[in-house]
Amino acid sequence: MRATIGQELQSGRTPAQIRQEFASAYGEWILLAPPKHGIDMAVWLAPLVLVMGGMAIAVVAVQRWTAGAPPESATGAVEEPAISDADRSLLDRALASVPEDAE
Repeated sequence: MRATIGQELQSGRTPAQIRQEFASAYGEWILLAPPKHGIDMAVWLAPLVLVMGGMAIAVVAVQRWTAGAPPESATGAVEEPAISDADRSLLDRALASVPEDAE
């Protein structure tokens, strides 16, 4: 094919004429690039749609991930969540029942 293209160019044919001859002889697939019209446009748009979809999923995932992070105070220290008195007494009793050796 390269030799044929070289010969055709030397004989004075334009690249567009050579492309058209190859496309009519072998079909448009020979051009190694699908035409940018009709149903073939999906081949050109699919990568763009997939990349944009992946970016949207990544943004949502990062937002959900950071939404679960504990709040920080103005000094940058992580604030402990407030617990009720009942939960505090339950925690104190549980910690008191743990033997010293277990720590």
